[in-house]
Amino acid sequence: MNDKHHDTCVWIGLMKDVLWHSRPWHKREQLQAYIHKAVYQAIELAQPADLQQLVLEWPHAATGDITKIAYTRDDANGIADRQATVSVGKYLTRHFPTLRDNIIRDIAAKYVMGSFKFVHTMIKMLDVIGNGPSSCMGAKDGNAFRCDGHHPYQAYDPEHGWHMAVYVEADGSYTGRALCNGKVFVRTYRASESTYSSEDDRMRVWLEEQGYTKAHGWDGFRLKYIEVISDDCPFVAPYLDGAHQHVTVDGDTLLIGGSRDGSWECRNQDGTATEVGGATCEDCGDRMCEDDGHWVGRQNDMMVCNHCLENHYVHAYGRGGDQYYINEGDAVYVGDDYYHANYIADNGIVVLENGEYCNDDDAIYIESDSEYYHCDDERICYTVDGEHELVSNCVELENGEYCLEDDAWQCEHSGDWYANSDCDPVTTACGKSIHEDYADEYAAEDEDDTDAQAELFVEQPVVWTPHERGPVETTTKEGE
Repeated sequence: MNDKHHDTCVWIGLMKDVLWHSRPWHKREQLQAYIHKAVYQAIELAQPADLQQLVLEWPHAATGDITKIAYTRDDANGIADRQATVSVGKYLTRHFPTLRDNIIRDIAAKYVMGSFKFVHTMIKMLDVIGNGPSSCMGAKDGNAFRCDGHHPYQAYDPEHGWHMAVYVEADGSYTGRALCNGKVFVRTYRASESTYSSEDDRMRVWLEEQGYTKAHGWDGFRLKYIEVISDDCPFVAPYLDGAHQHVTVDGDTLLIGGSRDGSWECRNQDGTATEVGGATCEDCGDRMCEDDGHWVGRQNDMMVCNHCLENHYVHAYGRGGDQYYINEGDAVYVGDDYYHANYIADNGIVVLENGEYCNDDDAIYIESDSEYYHCDDERICYTVDGEHELVSNCVELENGEYCLEDDAWQCEHSGDWYANSDCDPVTTACGKSIHEDYADEYAAEDEDDTDAQAELFVEQPVVWTPHERGPVETTTKEGE
């Protein structure tokens, strides 16, 4: 623990104690839950923008969902026992502006529902392939390939060190997977509603915590040689992820990343390999003439066939405002153009509070809510202080304008609201806060009350009884 982290934790403890004794609602929240672990993990790496506000909000795991953070916006919401709920990543982004997006993403990826595990048998691996995240070899049986009934995945025989990391949801479904060998993995798959499986940040973070390293390819590893009768390829060949997709036959194994002279290229989706020569679509794996290929990606370093380009790629604005082809699963559509979801800020696009995308020229940022709203949203207003605010956080002044409730006061005589910056309330003798226009009425009433009180204090003569004067001394003459 570094010194800054230690000091921050000490301050959290002190503020927590003060709030416990000064705010009953905060004591209630402290008794119900601890501050979310993700917040402490962020504090180890950076200082929050406003530590006092963070502790006041008391961010904790939402009931039944550790992927969400529940927090209390302010005292009014605390008294009413109302908590807002946002994703872990969104909350950390608001309070830790100096943390990079990839760091926040890695912290958030640790808080998921379900569980991770490894599987080490071919039967289980094929079960995950057939029922888990889609890929070029997923959700198919052996008869769908040109492998004499074999499934291409059978080449990843566990006797050569192959195994699989799996993410299992509470209902038993597989939504994440990664092929592993030794302590290495090349890519992860996460299930999605489309036919395209994205990278699984949850899986990557978990594997790295288990001591695994992400590699560029399977160079040096071996596949099982399964002989088949075929005019195209004499062995079962899976599609190899990563940079090393060539194999050389070496006895009863296939050595990945061997010499390209006379080697085979494992980039087909039908269970066959292609002798080196020509070009292969890096999306679907089909062979093609290089003249028929199209370069895609930010660096134009990936070639795909015309069919894949038309069906799976869009021309979008990406990093630095540049345009290039990207997979449609990584794109968002705003107005009449596509944008790369990871670089929307580079292109003047923001995410509204409802999750929709919008050009920043058409969006308004509400500071008190830390959210963007569309400029036509009826829930926002323009205040007397020249700021945009949520109507729900404001009051309507006597002149019809809006003002933040915290920056206004209400006349207890008329019920009208006034901005603090326009005028100050007058306090009457009876303790009411009123507008100065009504001060004369209360002054007259106060004068009448004063005269009435004076009559109660008319001086009365004091009559002393003998008892009250004390004992009376008597004198007698001598001899009497």
